[in-house]
Amino acid sequence: YNPQVFEYSASPPFRTAVTVMARGAKGGKVGMDGERPGPNERELRVAEDEDCRIDVESSNGEGHAQYVIHIVHAPSQDPELSALRANEGVLQPSFHPDIKEYRLWVAATSDRVALGAQAEDPQSTVSMEGRTGKVYVSMAVD
Repeated sequence: YNPQVFEYSASPPFRTAVTVMARGAKGGKVGMDGERPGPNERELRVAEDEDCRIDVESSNGEGHAQYVIHIVHAPSQDPELSALRANEGVLQPSFHPDIKEYRLWVAATSDRVALGAQAEDPQSTVSMEGRTGKVYVSMAVD
């Protein structure tokens, strides 16, 4: 940390919870993400891929500074689905990220089924039978 540097970046591992702590020097007040500067120390839990803004006010109220921490989680090294869906029928077994093969049982009268798959990692792409999408892909099966 350097008080003369007002912008930082952090790249924690995928799905890691991030808590930002800030403390005002020499009795200064601290505010985070739009809060008015208050007590000398603040703590904030930051959701994935967000900016955390820290406002600091000197103890006499005359000096102000704003710091920004850009939080961008590193991509997952372990690609998984968070959801697998069909608009009708019964998926067997029920969806679980560790299971890689399924059967979809549909009525004999069904002539079209829509399938959808969603990635766990919001930075991932999903491909299904030649179709690719960012995070989610769907297709119809005749």
